[in-house]
Amino acid sequence: RDGYGFNSTIEEMAQWRDTCRTAMEWWVYDRCKQLKVRCTEGTLGDALEKRVVATADIPGAFLHADMDDVVYMKVEGEMANLLVKVDPAKYERFIEVENGKSVMYVRLKKALYGTLKAALLFWENLSDKLVNEWGFQLNPYDRCVANKVINGKQCTILWHVDDLKISHVDKSVVDGMVKRLDLSLIHIS
Repeated sequence: RDGYGFNSTIEEMAQWRDTCRTAMEWWVYDRCKQLKVRCTEGTLGDALEKRVVATADIPGAFLHADMDDVVYMKVEGEMANLLVKVDPAKYERFIEVENGKSVMYVRLKKALYGTLKAALLFWENLSDKLVNEWGFQLNPYDRCVANKVINGKQCTILWHVDDLKISHVDKSVVDGMVKRLDLSLIHIS
């Protein structure tokens, strides 16, 4: 059968995906121009507007968000045993045996990566900082995109989970945004 199907290689599928993404970005950019609307959230918009782009990863991002609900987590097997080895006086009294496995139930004080609540708490913390402290506006169509006009040009910060992209035509603005972020929490690339 012709086209991309079950016999296609991963590389062919990736090329097809990238081709579709580029075509879609061009279409969106062209449509935004027709409507006289700024459309710079994607990489195409950054390239066409000659924006400087910085990316940031926030290691342990969710651990900076305090849980506002009571959430218990089950730790079992080797992980439970490892906690006891690390500090027997602290953890040994919490070990139970279920179906022949060591088990410990813990209450989360901080958000835990991979839970919906953690992602929501991180989004709330970051968007609150951007909007209320830095004066950005959230995009009404994508609440993980924030914009602010700085020096007459739009600065865009967008994020997915704990990865951020900051872009503006002026390198000093991008550098300034990076510096405003808590550099002890962020790895800049």
